[in-house]
Amino acid sequence: MPSNEPTNKVAEVQRQADEVANIMNQNIQKQLGNMETADSLQGKTDDLRVQAQTFQKQAKVVKRRMCIRNWKLTLIIILVILLIAAAIAIPVAITASNNAKKQ
Repeated sequence: MPSNEPTNKVAEVQRQADEVANIMNQNIQKQLGNMETADSLQGKTDDLRVQAQTFQKQAKVVKRRMCIRNWKLTLIIILVILLIAAAIAIPVAITASNNAKKQ
């Protein structure tokens, strides 16, 4: 029986070594998968950064256009108010002038 004992120990050590090698292979595969995921995320991050920069530039252009449109609208409203005021003030002034001449 003693001769069988070293064989069992060698077999047990070999089984443990195989188990450790298996676990190591699994860990390496997981690490490779994580690296692929990290590379993919890096690519997506770069794409998102470019899209964010493009969006920011377009937002500035739209903001500028809307500001100009707002100023144009404000100017048109002021002109309409001045025309209405002139349309009211001129006949009143003419009537007052005519009344002053008559008296």
